[in-house]
Amino acid sequence: MSRRCAFLRSAFLIFFVLGPTTTFGGTFQNPLTFPTGDGPWALAVGDFNNDGRPDIATADLLASPGMVSVLLGNSDGTFQKNKDFAAGALPYAIAVGDFNRDGNADLVVANECYSPGCASGQQGDVAILLGNGDGTFRPYQTYLSGDVTRSIAVADFNHDGNLDIITGNWGSLSVSVLEGNGDGTFQPRVDYVLNYTVQSVTAGDLNGDGHPDIVACMGEGSLKGLNIAILLNNGDGTFQPAVYYAATTGQYSGSYAAAIADVNHDGKQDLVVANDGGVIARSYNSVSVLLGNGDGTFRPYRTFHSLMYAHSVALGDFNNDGTQDVVLGDFPYAGVSYIGVGVILGKNNGTLEPGNQFASAGDPVAMVTADFNGDGAVDIAAANYTVPPQVSILLNGGGTFMQTTSSANPSKAGQPVTFTATVSATVGSGRSPGGRVVFKDGATTLGSAVLANGQASLTTSSLGVGSHTISVGYSGSHAFNRNQAAPITQQVDP
Repeated sequence: MSRRCAFLRSAFLIFFVLGPTTTFGGTFQNPLTFPTGDGPWALAVGDFNNDGRPDIATADLLASPGMVSVLLGNSDGTFQKNKDFAAGALPYAIAVGDFNRDGNADLVVANECYSPGCASGQQGDVAILLGNGDGTFRPYQTYLSGDVTRSIAVADFNHDGNLDIITGNWGSLSVSVLEGNGDGTFQPRVDYVLNYTVQSVTAGDLNGDGHPDIVACMGEGSLKGLNIAILLNNGDGTFQPAVYYAATTGQYSGSYAAAIADVNHDGKQDLVVANDGGVIARSYNSVSVLLGNGDGTFRPYRTFHSLMYAHSVALGDFNNDGTQDVVLGDFPYAGVSYIGVGVILGKNNGTLEPGNQFASAGDPVAMVTADFNGDGAVDIAAANYTVPPQVSILLNGGGTFMQTTSSANPSKAGQPVTFTATVSATVGSGRSPGGRVVFKDGATTLGSAVLANGQASLTTSSLGVGSHTISVGYSGSHAFNRNQAAPITQQVDP
């Protein structure tokens, strides 16, 4: 029986503002919620209507028949009413890619099995929904994957210019690779059997050879606590036998999702792993960091406490300090109260800040990060699985909008010109950003000024004849992230 049968079908909304800290530039705002189909279990971000704004698609596990919900983004962090598209039975995971190379974003959905009520040995499939470029999708086509498919990732594994698919198969203890033909169709799968149930897969170049490799996470009970499988790419889309690593310990602990990034700034890819410590106590939950050696091997994991029953993980630089931060969802065990989304700030040495900061609502099983309102700050979207099914958008309160104006453009040589930078808070009530802004002419610094009521000015008469690219950078403050204004062109005539 699938574990989802034990989930609660009720939810409540709770929100925790991020606690005081000297490193985070702001707070996440109260969540904005937008309806989806029944049981959104996973979500992905892409530009589905080619308007330059991030949109969201959810895999709606409890919809009958299975559906994906597409929510087109507006420019302010809000979303249009969801449009639903059939996607097969029991859609468990979702990813985005251009599979027919027409310039439009397509969807691929991992269906846990053919029909509701997955039985042992019942195969899943992947559904391909080709995008029309206007936010709509063509009827899906399916391709067989492994037994009880629960995760999916996309990359060009064989370097033919076409996107391929990998699936993680919980029932058959395997990873399946489906090579793309470049026209939206796929070759029959090739399976790689692992040592335990596969909860999730992701792809990235772990050894710096230019070929994407595979990371698979195994849940509780994995052999000898070896929760992570690494399959290195041979360069042709085939893979070496899996090498296993521990990411957590404990009788009921398991690793459920991993993200790939260079978290300690050494030029090598590392792993950030979401761990579920079991329902005994939240104190067993954690997130692990495995620092990479650059050759596809990893150092022993280091664990950082998290209260989340984390079955998903996403990364984003929430405070714009150049280091990836971590956000975890909360798995909806029956009888367990939900906390929300857990945000843990990263340090530039590959470690994480102690403690948890909570910033969400409902029962967010999965989440993604993106700048949903175009203010230069990374926001969070969470899929809330239970009633009411919805996506929560948590806008980053540290974001700002910036604008630069010139007092005279074009100007004459030797004429004083005043450049004024305006920095305004994206969200929040009446807050005015403080701090300093730096004015530059190309790579040359003209000077700096302190913001007063959100504005700062600099006057210069030193610009020579010709075109000048004037840029303004905001240093940030304890409440706001640093940011960079779009440059303006100042024309100086003789």
